[in-house]
Amino acid sequence: MLFMKMYELIFSNKRANRVKRHLLFWSLVYIYQVVRMTFLFPQDQVWIKAPLILLTSILVGVIYNSIFSYTITYYLVPKFFMKKRYLLFAVNIML
Repeated sequence: MLFMKMYELIFSNKRANRVKRHLLFWSLVYIYQVVRMTFLFPQDQVWIKAPLILLTSILVGVIYNSIFSYTITYYLVPKFFMKKRYLLFAVNIML
């Protein structure tokens, strides 16, 4: 039963499942960023600087990466890469 629900979530093209899949992915990226940031500070200062860790993780890590990823996936790839305009695609990514 759980396998079927996971299969539906992963491989379905229904809009509701696509949104859940994206939210799950970016939630896991967020958790990864929080864990990664906690290892940058000495163990005695992790809990003192926790708000800084969370803010940095959300603003710089997850939001920036999601905007960058969706811009490439939903704008640059269809506009340039799929039309075989590879040089313009590369230039736009570098901008």
